[in-house]
Parts: sequence; C-alpha cells; structure tokens
Amino acid sequence: MPSGIFGEGCTSVGDRILQLTYKNEIWLQYDNSMGGFDLIEEEKHKTWPSREGWGLSHDENFIYGSDGSDTIFVFHPDQLEFPVRAISVVDEYANPIWMVNELEVVGNFIYAN
Repeated sequence: MPSGIFGEGCTSVGDRILQLTYKNEIWLQYDNSMGGFDLIEEEKHKTWPSREGWGLSHDENFIYGSDGSDTIFVFHPDQLEFPVRAISVVDEYANPIWMVNELEVVGNFIYAN
C-alpha cells in the first residue's frame, strides 16, 4: 500500500483486487492477472463517495461497500465513483443497524458484522 494510507475492505473481482481506504476517501485497484498485487497507477485514486471505507464484497454483477453507517452502497464494477443504489440495514423492528462492516456475499444474502 502507498505510505500514509490505511487499507480496509478488500475484494477480488476478475483480474483486479479492489480495496477501500479507511479515511483517505479513495479506492485502490491492484492488477492480479499474474498473481501479484501491482497497484494500477492510473486508477488508484477513484473517489470513494463517503467519509470512511469499512467493508467490501461483490457478486457476479455488483460491488457492495460499507462506510460504518446503516447503509450498504452498491456499485457497478466499471463505475466506482457513484453508487447505483443503496441498501438500508435494519433489524426486525425496522431500526437502523450501524457499524456495518466485513461484508460477505453468499448466494442472495449479504452478511456483515
């Protein structure tokens, strides 16, 4: 990782590894086509549209990211600057659940802690 950057959520999508930064408000993208972790220089500073990056996961169609709030942001893999939608995380009484982190997509569900 570049010096001075604290990495958070990370997910592998095709030949890329995407990583959120905790407070730098950027995505980092790595080329994993040869099994390495080479930072893709021209794409390293795509803006993360939130103040903090926490968790990151994906399925066949979308990237899912969290910022510690009660919202999971949904991105198209080729357009990381702007979410295509947001998912509110609530309990069985419709109360917001905050500090959503460590996202994992399994089947049709998104798990978090």
